[in-house]
Amino acid sequence: MRISVGGTTDISDRAARDMGSAGIEDLGTTGDGLANVAAVLLRNQVGAARAPFSAPLWWNGTTWDHNRNLQAAGPKFALGVGTRVEQAVYGGFYRSGIDLLRAVAAINQFNVYRLRNPAASGKNVFVTYVGAEHSAARRFGITRPAAQAADRTTVITTRSRSSTVGANVAAFSNDNNVAANLAPIDLHGEVLQAGVMRDYAQPFMIGPGDAVEIQVGDITDAAGESSTLNVEWYEEA
Repeated sequence: MRISVGGTTDISDRAARDMGSAGIEDLGTTGDGLANVAAVLLRNQVGAARAPFSAPLWWNGTTWDHNRNLQAAGPKFALGVGTRVEQAVYGGFYRSGIDLLRAVAAINQFNVYRLRNPAASGKNVFVTYVGAEHSAARRFGITRPAAQAADRTTVITTRSRSSTVGANVAAFSNDNNVAANLAPIDLHGEVLQAGVMRDYAQPFMIGPGDAVEIQVGDITDAAGESSTLNVEWYEEA
């Protein structure tokens, strides 16, 4: 308000002015659109009642759970197909191939294994575990899946690891007289400690018509050395 020089005349414009926040005025509560929750209403700068937050619509207050938008045929919780968590929930037919203490054929020769998914299978094979051991400190290598239509010389029987047994898809085989190191070793490679089982547990997929090669030992193998290999996988139902 302003006072004239000559007297006490009120010459203010008498309009309401926002003087800034001076406190909180509780205007009661209202439902926020979700069960089990009430929002305290506050008065805003123009006198209207407003809730102090936006309702989190992704929360289901009735079930106390998150709403999820799942893709068609996709695993719940966004589990990646082929991961070990996904396998525990959705897996198909579980199988394993085990080859114990296979001796090399001759000096400077070693064991190579092949896990092959036939082109006619129409299914993917997800390898979940490879365990290798050699009697001396030698190479352990895995190649990336590549096109392959044939097995190696010795076919190794595989076993089901599921209570539900489906038709076997992948073929597991071996040659113990390989005389040239595999190349490239582009999925996994290391040098084993003599007599110690080494685990490789990073899942990978073998599509129809492809195979992986697994080298245990190398061209420095001596006569009488031996290898052990365990491979675990599951096949789409």
